[in-house]
Amino acid sequence: MAGSDTIDEILNWPAVRFESVYSALVKAQSVQAIERQKEQMIAAMYSNPNWDDKENDRPGKMKEIEKEFARAMEAVYDPQSSKTDIDWNHPFWKAAARAHGKQLELDDAERGSTVRDAFQLDDGEIEHRARLRMELDQA
Repeated sequence: MAGSDTIDEILNWPAVRFESVYSALVKAQSVQAIERQKEQMIAAMYSNPNWDDKENDRPGKMKEIEKEFARAMEAVYDPQSSKTDIDWNHPFWKAAARAHGKQLELDDAERGSTVRDAFQLDDGEIEHRARLRMELDQA
């Protein structure tokens, strides 16, 4: 990968830079998971013949899924403004709970001046992990 930083370089990044990169990664993964959940819920509604009955409100349920999807996107991109009450038992939110938890962990993480400080790693631990990684890469 041309232009990528080594582990040693990343460990010396300012913690704010690392947190920004990690936050972007978590948000991207969260969005992908939520989009897949929405697509699967809609596909399930079209594949289930019980929803074909006129008494079942498929269009209304689709609107509800879209509304909850929009709320989920707001929660991912602007978690502070979306502090509304979320029904974690709602099928849409139940699937998004894990990704939301990761984002909250990131928001609550202790911040150091560098990645090395934030993870409280000493040089011996870093070298040990590097050796393990090299052994795995060579296997």
